[in-house]
Amino acid sequence: MARPREFDAKETLEKAMQLFWRKGYSGTSMRDLVDYTGVAHAGLYAAFGDKETLFAAAVDQYRRQVGDWLLGDLERPSSGRAEIEELFERVRSGVETGGFERGCFMVATGVELGTRLDGPQISFARMQSGFENALVHAVKKGEVRKTLDPESTAIALMTSFNGISVLIRSGCPNEVVYKAIDGALILLD
Repeated sequence: MARPREFDAKETLEKAMQLFWRKGYSGTSMRDLVDYTGVAHAGLYAAFGDKETLFAAAVDQYRRQVGDWLLGDLERPSSGRAEIEELFERVRSGVETGGFERGCFMVATGVELGTRLDGPQISFARMQSGFENALVHAVKKGEVRKTLDPESTAIALMTSFNGISVLIRSGCPNEVVYKAIDGALILLD
């Protein structure tokens, strides 16, 4: 008879996500995961499979958690310029409070692994779609210039967010990050 699991799988996945976010996939060993989560190798393997499968689960968890928080407002039918500005203000606030000192886990994963994992590409597509949705509504409501191209501007805003995330993760001074945010928002004028 199998022994019941002696740890909370959701809590363990959250801890694994935090560790992967901080150290990256390549920089995190199974020993690191055992030490950080407090779950033995056998328990991690039984619950999540190998390191790659655990990493993919951590990426999916982040994508769901943070994606809804960061992008949910952009996806609403009533979204517009204010929701775009709010997204970048959340980043600014996260920099000020230290809550975003590692940048975006999806961006870091995309930079590290490219297309080896589909989570970042799904997130980038969702972000582009969210920005485009908000921009279409902003044009209709007269919140931005009528000649603004929602698709190309959405791609530019997504690229700006991703670049800002890299600046943050690399330890760039806050003043540079804030100017990059201001530069992204100029796209709306």
